[in-house]
Amino acid sequence: MASLFQNGYLEDERGFSATTIAIFTLVTATPAGVGLIVGGRIADIRGRKRVIALGVPVATALVVISYTFGGPLLWLSVFAAGILTGVTIPALAVYRTELFPTGNRSRAAGLLTTAALLGGIGGLLLMGTLLDRDWSHGRVVALLALAQVGVIAIVLRWYPETAHRELEELNPVDRSAPTGRDETGCRPSDVPG
Repeated sequence: MASLFQNGYLEDERGFSATTIAIFTLVTATPAGVGLIVGGRIADIRGRKRVIALGVPVATALVVISYTFGGPLLWLSVFAAGILTGVTIPALAVYRTELFPTGNRSRAAGLLTTAALLGGIGGLLLMGTLLDRDWSHGRVVALLALAQVGVIAIVLRWYPETAHRELEELNPVDRSAPTGRDETGCRPSDVPG
């Protein structure tokens, strides 16, 4: 659905033909894969929160620019936004597994996916409504970009930095649960003799 709005913008506002839209999408979206590859490594080295705090606002600003200006700036901003978005995806996605204990991961992933879908649906409905009321694409996208401020605030305020930390440190084992180990941490089968 988001691509429908983008295609409509490119056709209606920028005069792109179907062929030009296909070429635009191919040229600007393909390099995002490079961002995915590089982003995971950067997040491991520099820290996930830093990647998110820097990457998300810059990528968002570039998307707003792409819906505001045409010509080479349109192509360049979408190209760069795709790469930066790709860089931030591994840093955001890894929190699904690192923040939640094994028993809660599927439930947490389901809730996060549901929240993302509801947020996306709400954004698309708002975008369609505002475009129908003759708002420009640039104004609508700038308004929707404010939601990214909330994402950054949540990450910086409540998410721990998980780079260079063990999962056991982030999600300590319940000490009261039976583990088959004695008070020294050994199983009976670990002791020779």
